[in-house]
Amino acid sequence: MEKYSSFQFTWLLLFIFLPIMGLIYYLYEYQLGSKPIPFLPMIIIEGVFVFIYLLFYGMRIKIKDQTLIISFGIGLIKKRIDLTILESVKKVRNPWYHYAVGIKLLPNGIFYGVHGLTALELAFKNKKRIIRIGTNDEDNLKYALDKFLK
Repeated sequence: MEKYSSFQFTWLLLFIFLPIMGLIYYLYEYQLGSKPIPFLPMIIIEGVFVFIYLLFYGMRIKIKDQTLIISFGIGLIKKRIDLTILESVKKVRNPWYHYAVGIKLLPNGIFYGVHGLTALELAFKNKKRIIRIGTNDEDNLKYALDKFLK
C-alpha cells in the first residue's frame, strides 16, 4: 500500500538545456564558423542533451510498505531505502551551492534532489552516512516518515 507519493519537476535543466540545444542547432543550420558542425555530431550532441534531460527532468518520492523509493526522470535512476532501520528525520536547509539537480556526494552522505534549498536529513541505525532528500513538500514527507521511527 502506498503511503506517500510526490513528484517534483525541475525547470532548471529546461532553462539551461534549451538555449544550448538551440545554439547548437543554429550553428549547424547556418553553418557558422570556420569549421561548421556536421549533421551526425550535431544529432549526437542533441541526443545526449535529450537523454540527460529524460534522466533528470523530475524526481518522484514514494513510500510503499516499509520502503522509501526515490526515482529520477523516466525511472532509470532509482534508490530504495529500507525504513525499518530509520533512526531520525529532521528538516534541514541546504547551502546555496547545493542547489543542483541529481545526486551529489556530501562529506557525510548523499544528497538527492531536483529543486529548492529545503531538505530532509535521514539518519539510520548502524550507519554513519546520512541521506538528504531535497523536497518542496518537506512537511508532508516528514509526517509520513515519522511513522517509521521507533
